[in-house]
Amino acid sequence: MKQHPILMSTPMVKAILCGNKTMTRRVIKPQPIKIDDAFDGTWEWKDKGHYFDDLTLICELISSCPYGQESDKLWVRETHFIGGVKPKEWVMYKAMDCPEKKWGEYIWRPSIFMPRWASRITLEITGIKVERVQEITDNDIYSEGALNVKDTTFGSGFNKKVFARLWDSINAQRGYSWESNCWVWVISFKRLHNDWN
Repeated sequence: MKQHPILMSTPMVKAILCGNKTMTRRVIKPQPIKIDDAFDGTWEWKDKGHYFDDLTLICELISSCPYGQESDKLWVRETHFIGGVKPKEWVMYKAMDCPEKKWGEYIWRPSIFMPRWASRITLEITGIKVERVQEITDNDIYSEGALNVKDTTFGSGFNKKVFARLWDSINAQRGYSWESNCWVWVISFKRLHNDWN
């Protein structure tokens, strides 16, 4: 069993803490490239000269997931504030600990700078799959924490539009918009409730 850090935005941390988020999609880097002049279903990934058919590519991508494999642990890095002086430092978390109206009173540290000892959330990977981002199902949209309740009133198209907006708010500026339909690792997890270090 290995442990890996994973960045989460404040809304997604809240969704995990409320039990609404049990899945995350992460962009595969570098993206596999379809070989146009080759046989159907041939992909190039990583180094030049490594070619895969559809099934072999998916197996290779799953085994290469940088977040780990099934039963590995993920410790969540979130936006935080560290106060006090060593060895009596204390941590405040933007998600839940601080009302939004008081956010401006603190100098928040971005999630990427959270040390392991300050992480309060540990997740266990329960499954990994690979797909294109637009292949997301309604059930996966709920598992992503994008919708608060399972609502079929407006149909699947509406749910995908909600998720597409969330996806683009996180990934579009980095070149991985919903429209690009990039390849993603789909990581299912459960929260470990004795997750304090």
